[in-house]
Amino acid sequence: LNTSQILVGLDLGTKTLGVAVSDRLKIIASPLSTRQRKGIKKDILKLQEILKDYMSIKTKYKRYLAVKNNKFFNALQVKFAYSFTCHKSQGGQWSSIFLEYPFLPNGMDEDFFRWLYTAITRAKNKLHLIGFNQ
Repeated sequence: LNTSQILVGLDLGTKTLGVAVSDRLKIIASPLSTRQRKGIKKDILKLQEILKDYMSIKTKYKRYLAVKNNKFFNALQVKFAYSFTCHKSQGGQWSSIFLEYPFLPNGMDEDFFRWLYTAITRAKNKLHLIGFNQ
């Protein structure tokens, strides 16, 4: 991989589509956007729309600076970490868990509470809740 390029990562959930970008060293991935999924064709159009925000910038370095100056980029700086979706983490447990309140287009339904139970029970010692205002 070219060290001057950033990577774009996709988190294709069953209900949401997440987009993240890496730093130039490819150590930290920062969230860029989360959208409700609406079928593969519409998902691809949304991805193209998100990436258009930066593709008009001609040089890679200036594009990198534009992404880095995005208010969501590096909102939480982590030196090294593993990240799992709640679905993928089933059956595993970790000493500390950071749990971010999800995008809930349909509100707190039965699926949300199942997800929440699974997520909370992954923590052995500490559970850090992010964005849980309610």
